[in-house]
Amino acid sequence: MWLFNRFSSSIAKYATSDKSVRGDGSHGQASRTQIWYRIISNLIAGGLVALSLLALAVVMAQGVFHRDALQYHYQDNPFYWSDFGKDCLLDANGFVPNTCTFKEINVTATPDVWRAIGIHLGTFLQVPKGKRYPVSVCWQGATSSLGWATLELLVGYDYYPQCCPQNKSQPIAGFINIESTSRIEYPEGVYLLTGFADKLTNYTTTYTATDGTENLLVDNMGHSIITLNGSIHPDIEGPKWGMTSVIPITPLGRRYTISSYNIASFFVITDTSHLAGWSTGLHSKLHISPGWICGHEVDNYEEIFLMQVVFSFISIFLFWGDIYITAKGLQGVLHGKPVLTYDVLSGLERRKFLMFMITLNSMPSILYIDVARIYYGTDGGLKMWGIAVLSLSVLSAFVGFIIVTLIQYIPPPPATLFHGHRVITFSAPVFLYISIISVNFAINGDMHDLNIEYNNAPSGMGFWAHNQSWTSGIYIAEAPTAIHSLVPKMWAPVVLSLVASIIYSELKLVVGGRSTFASTEWMKANTFLFTCGAPRWITSMPVAAHNAIKIGNRWFCKPSTQVLFGYVSVEPIATSKVLTELSTVKSEEGPVDLISIYDLGWTILCDRWFSYRPRRIGVNMKNKFVKLTSTDNPRLSKSKNYTLTRGSAID
Repeated sequence: MWLFNRFSSSIAKYATSDKSVRGDGSHGQASRTQIWYRIISNLIAGGLVALSLLALAVVMAQGVFHRDALQYHYQDNPFYWSDFGKDCLLDANGFVPNTCTFKEINVTATPDVWRAIGIHLGTFLQVPKGKRYPVSVCWQGATSSLGWATLELLVGYDYYPQCCPQNKSQPIAGFINIESTSRIEYPEGVYLLTGFADKLTNYTTTYTATDGTENLLVDNMGHSIITLNGSIHPDIEGPKWGMTSVIPITPLGRRYTISSYNIASFFVITDTSHLAGWSTGLHSKLHISPGWICGHEVDNYEEIFLMQVVFSFISIFLFWGDIYITAKGLQGVLHGKPVLTYDVLSGLERRKFLMFMITLNSMPSILYIDVARIYYGTDGGLKMWGIAVLSLSVLSAFVGFIIVTLIQYIPPPPATLFHGHRVITFSAPVFLYISIISVNFAINGDMHDLNIEYNNAPSGMGFWAHNQSWTSGIYIAEAPTAIHSLVPKMWAPVVLSLVASIIYSELKLVVGGRSTFASTEWMKANTFLFTCGAPRWITSMPVAAHNAIKIGNRWFCKPSTQVLFGYVSVEPIATSKVLTELSTVKSEEGPVDLISIYDLGWTILCDRWFSYRPRRIGVNMKNKFVKLTSTDNPRLSKSKNYTLTRGSAID
């Protein structure tokens, strides 16, 4: 018995230091570099868990569930602005007959609409009798690169203004923005006119977006509608006043529909130093350009918010045990003490519930990416886009990890095909980090293309130019979701990252002089690991025999491997009297309870205030795993407080 106790004690001391017996019989210990790598890797993993809360805070601040912001394209940008015609003349009664060309008249659905535009324009600008104002017909869009079009009429006093000016300020008499839109009273569609009149409009107002950004707008803007038969009316008062481009999209289902909208406005350019050209009211002296107050709302967004908060806190709770051990390890390293360290990502496949929660945490990024692309060209939109892309990269990486883990549920091949079951190994940290980084790079530059795709949703009446029709402001169906376009670009980096992680892991085995396929046959001889269950087909766990401790015919599982399999050792906090009585006995020789890593945070932090006690998985009795019997208490004792111990080897 004395010899057995000495043997057990030496094993405990050896295993606590987390040494391992290599295949050649030499002993090794984790280097200081490896220890720091494990600690830093675990802290980064903790950051990924907390990322959803950070992402939620940032996107909420940017108005991901309800937002409006000014969006515009400066007039000197030829990508958006182009000339179409410089023939029309305008007097007090409308367009002067026979001055507009056929292609200009033909841009609207009917000639009556074009005539009504001229009548409204002459009245709106109060053209003096006997005067004729030149009218330049311009487009925003109407190119294959953009896919949508807005008709812009630029009116001069005595010359045709440039649609895309490049010679600094050009004086104008008026500026009219024309889009198609829908109203319940006119199901066939109408044209919405929003105008700036130089002689009549010289007041401005400060517009504050939901993210706090301020812009100067031309005040008292009016909106008029023109029906297909040429009738002119003020836009109908109500929630859709001045509104166009109402586009629904359902990335998370119809219950959480995103509905976007535009309201045409004219903003005042306060800094022209970076512009090649712009338009200025001759009398008002206002440097102006058309833009839109773009906004959106998400139906039932409170549920998304609540779910993400709940999933985030569950994830943090589940990961708290690993963070606690990592913090203790960091404290020990800084004080030069022996510590228990491990790379938690390598054991992530044994924390399936945590993986599932992290995946659910990242699911709202599918909605965030659709919201962000609406606001292409705005600061807030770029911030949302960056967070959404990062969260979506995390989502794709963890979905890929879950799929790989599910392969382990496939039954193993017959023993006749293999001498014992062998598995492919891969590096979980390499897989996750490369996946997140590569997916981020693969989709980060797609914001502009997705914005165009969004604005090119199935549409109704618009404009005709360059021998084709163009979408304007009437949409008759949902826009395609961003995730639908991004998935083909996301799966390839994830698959390639998995291949890279397998190659990395196998090369490490080859360089170490070991087989490229790890055999799990030895795990049958270890009661603890046999109870946990050996992985099948592919794994990131350290299941190769060289990661175990072999003495004689016994295979011992190291404490770090126990934690990777999801279990930690805890022991009661002893009183001073007990410490005196046991002062000559090493604590490792007594029974140590094994509990789930998920329960560690609860045990350490909350057991002083709550009577709940975690379940015991078993007992490490002098380096021997002992299963609980029907007479054993299935939970930790309610009369004791517990603390984490570094544990010892177990078979």
